[in-house]
Amino acid sequence: MYHNEFLKEYAALNEATLSEERVNETQSDVVSPPDLIFWSPIGFVVGWAVLYFMLSKIGMAARDEIAVNIKRLHQAPCNKCQFYSNNHYLKCAIHPSTVLTEKAIGCCDYSPK
Repeated sequence: MYHNEFLKEYAALNEATLSEERVNETQSDVVSPPDLIFWSPIGFVVGWAVLYFMLSKIGMAARDEIAVNIKRLHQAPCNKCQFYSNNHYLKCAIHPSTVLTEKAIGCCDYSPK
């Protein structure tokens, strides 16, 4: 008789402890709505700011690279050469594949008009 009462009390105490632990676990994992409402707009603004700065840096780098390429292409003497024609189909009679490119900067067949 003594053992049965002891086992019942132990089981009841164990169930109460387990139910308290479950309540504590579920309460600690839940984010309260005021915290979520406070942090959501801040995260949204920070995310867009990071995206804006990344895209602006990429845009500035691309703009600088284009400016360097344009300056370099203006060094090509093709438009002052006698073999250069402003024809859409054949711009240079001697080197049609390299006309107005970086390879044309040091053209050995250059002859001024």
